[in-house]
Amino acid sequence: MNFNPVIVDLSHFDDVEDWDAVKAFGILGVINKASEGPGMVDKTYAIRRKPALNRGILYGAYHFCGRAIRLPKPIIFSMWR
Repeated sequence: MNFNPVIVDLSHFDDVEDWDAVKAFGILGVINKASEGPGMVDKTYAIRRKPALNRGILYGAYHFCGRAIRLPKPIIFSMWR
């Protein structure tokens, strides 16, 4: 079975070297980690936004609560474009 994702989850752990290749592969959207816990900001969120949007790739964000914060449900948000 072939699997071709159309939306990918990225963070500072992932390297993106060629946004044209991302678009050519068929990726339609990126959900990039924007923050984690009470004070960590993922700097790749701001860096990757413009290259993705310039190629027509939808771009969103999420907050990763991690283990340090105890909440009944995870907080996830998304901001497209």
